[in-house]
Amino acid sequence: MSSWSDVCEETAVTSEVLTAVSVNGEAFVLARTSAGICAFRDVCPHKGVALSETGDLCDDVLTCGEHLWEFDARDGAGINPFGEQLSSAEVRINNGRVELCLDPES
Repeated sequence: MSSWSDVCEETAVTSEVLTAVSVNGEAFVLARTSAGICAFRDVCPHKGVALSETGDLCDDVLTCGEHLWEFDARDGAGINPFGEQLSSAEVRINNGRVELCLDPES
C-alpha cells in the first residue's frame, strides 16, 4: 500500500518560485508547471546543491543556479545537459493539500 505525506497547501506552490518541503527528513522541491505540481529531490545531480536555494523556474524549465544545468520541470528530464534526470516523487492534491508518495506500489 502506498503511503502519502502531506507537505503544504496547494496555494503555497506558485509558478514563479520553487517550494522547499521535507518528508521524513528528506528534502524535496515542488514546482507548479503546465502539467500541474511536480516534486523532485531537492538536489542537483551535478554538484549536489539544493535546487530550492539556487534554482529558478521559468516556462516549465527548472535551472540550477550553481552551474545553469536545465531540467524539464514537468518530468525532471535533463535539457542541458541532455540525458540527466532529477529524482521525482509522486504528487497528488487532496482537499487543497499537496501530498507526496515516496513508496509507490510496484
